[in-house]
Amino acid sequence: MATEHKTSEGELRLTSPYQDWARSLDEQTPEPRFASEELLEPLIVKLIVGRAFPSLREARRWLWELVAEGVFLLDGFERDRLLAELERDEEQKVDQERSEGEEPGAIYSLYRRFASPDQEPETYPGRLDVLEIGSPIEAAQSPRMFDAPPESDFSLSSTQPIVATIDDGIGFLNNRFRFNTGDPGQRQRTRFHAVWIQAFRTILVPGFGKFYILTGAVLHQSEIDVLLARGDKLDEEAVYRSINSVLIELGEHRSTEYQFTHGTHVLDIAAGADPEGNAPEQHWPLIAVQLPPEAVDNTAGTQLEPLVVQGVRWILYQAEQINGDSPVVINVSLGTLAGPKDGTKPIEYLVARELREWQTRTGRCARVVYSFGNDRLGRQVARFDIPAEEHRQIDWRILPDDYSASFAEIRPVDGADLEDLEIGLTAPNGASIPPAPLPPNTYRTLLNADGFAIARLYHVGVRFVAPGAVTPAYYLLAVAPTAPVEIVTANSGAWQVEVCNSRGTCEIPVRLEAQRGDTPIGYRQNGRQSYFDHPDAHEFEPDLQAYSRPANTSPIKRAGTHSSFVTAVSEQVYSVGAAVDSTATQPAPGAPLPPADPAIYSSEGASWTIPGPTLSALADDAPRRGLLASGTFSSSVRALNGTSVAAGRVTHALATLFSAEGCDGQPPASGSLTNEAAELIARFGEPRPPQVPEARLGHGTITAQAGNRRR
Repeated sequence: MATEHKTSEGELRLTSPYQDWARSLDEQTPEPRFASEELLEPLIVKLIVGRAFPSLREARRWLWELVAEGVFLLDGFERDRLLAELERDEEQKVDQERSEGEEPGAIYSLYRRFASPDQEPETYPGRLDVLEIGSPIEAAQSPRMFDAPPESDFSLSSTQPIVATIDDGIGFLNNRFRFNTGDPGQRQRTRFHAVWIQAFRTILVPGFGKFYILTGAVLHQSEIDVLLARGDKLDEEAVYRSINSVLIELGEHRSTEYQFTHGTHVLDIAAGADPEGNAPEQHWPLIAVQLPPEAVDNTAGTQLEPLVVQGVRWILYQAEQINGDSPVVINVSLGTLAGPKDGTKPIEYLVARELREWQTRTGRCARVVYSFGNDRLGRQVARFDIPAEEHRQIDWRILPDDYSASFAEIRPVDGADLEDLEIGLTAPNGASIPPAPLPPNTYRTLLNADGFAIARLYHVGVRFVAPGAVTPAYYLLAVAPTAPVEIVTANSGAWQVEVCNSRGTCEIPVRLEAQRGDTPIGYRQNGRQSYFDHPDAHEFEPDLQAYSRPANTSPIKRAGTHSSFVTAVSEQVYSVGAAVDSTATQPAPGAPLPPADPAIYSSEGASWTIPGPTLSALADDAPRRGLLASGTFSSSVRALNGTSVAAGRVTHALATLFSAEGCDGQPPASGSLTNEAAELIARFGEPRPPQVPEARLGHGTITAQAGNRRR
């Protein structure tokens, strides 16, 4: 017999249903965090050139007036960008004509006072579109938003590529990121031009860099060099601990105080070098963005994506401070699973747009390298073709002791219309949201016996990201944590998802994706990965010696298990899968490597999204598992595998290619493969074997060793 329950309905309050659910859970706690008036909410917005603003020049002036009035706040670098654009507008003395295409310079990252209805951007119809909403941050008592950064004193060659990373935990004092000056007074200096330690708070403390932005701290080359000047007396862990105590709340994971950090390891593969050696990597300037632990820990991406977009914009801004010609290669070895996977997710659209605009404006080369994803075996993707007047069911297993919410998306395949679908969700105890029509941008909530929301079904309407970039409507299932936190606790076990085509007149193809929700490496166990289950998903898997392979008759699929960050088709964007040596023994030094096989965990492309990664790279060197690279602190070594380290390897190959040949910023296309990617394969790898599908290895595999350390 079902437990007493009821349902309620409402309208979606925010652009993101993920943020809407987070706020709903917060409102049910005894001391809601989001009720504070001392919070700032980050937004990514697009100025609308149309009836209200016949030109982008007028739209920018309007935005600046709101900034001057304190309605919106800007990071220092965003303010500089806006002022530079206003200055160019005045110099040209010509208003840009209204265009049906994209408007260069119309995207901005800004902040608003949290929970202030009179300052809602939605009150500016026809003037401002909100593309992304980030997690609220603490407002500083006296934010020094507009302090000028120190002068750059970068003595490395301006013709070398700039390598940048956006990741968790950057050991910026590590000796793999230094160079030897030959000066007895200070033999080693940093290769970092700047490091942005992002945080959800800003406290002004002298001695740890110029806190000239709202979110976190920026350390520049000169400030890092002051620390390195301590020589043998430098205690790297003590420095990180001091900075973390200022920026990261007690109880949150402070990555750089641990022996291993993901960001340090991947950056070492991408651009690390022995400071006392003669490797060409020593002459590559570095830029890094360290993400807040709260955003990394929340792998569903509700806090992550706006920060990555901000990071890319900041890196390109900093690259212009170094010199006027170096190409830029940005590594982003993280991602989420569920999403439209058609190039219209705001993060992938915005990053590709930023790189393209910057390259057009500066004439310089810019690339981003994403990891393709490690979720091939996760049972997180399912596919149904539902005939008219029929329904399909699948179990969605939500694990016990999960301190984070669980999410699953239901999206169309090949442009199918979901308006005729009715979605139902039944909890393990029998409580349910029965299938019924649900209008776009509304939700239906499952309440427990005490009236608290434990699950919600959202119908998210069409989103217009940009002219020609439209994200189709979809459904989102959200379930509260199963661990006993605060008041709301959902049941663990098999939640039954029912998808009904009761009103349609033809077959509707749909896909279901359980959003990523596991705990990252090194973090305290917090999130646990939900997954789909089906009786036909338990065939024998020889590589794993387990009964875990989905049969062809199973709705659970391995195709389309890639990251939702990687589907924007752009010459500036690379995605990288993982490969392994096809032999069990390590070849002799200098001997050619055998053909590579796909790593069993490396995600797959699909016919309804992208065919596969751009490239792949060796991520497991037999007989070791993983690639050796630095831990957090100098002289430490760890091994790690996955598409993250494969992406680091491709980042290194790209930088090496640019260092040797430069980059004209416009790689010509050759079929589905740019000449640049083909050159990478020819120089540093091998084409994909004919018997291996493109969905696993892409066009080819980078096999060359990265850097001057054997991996």
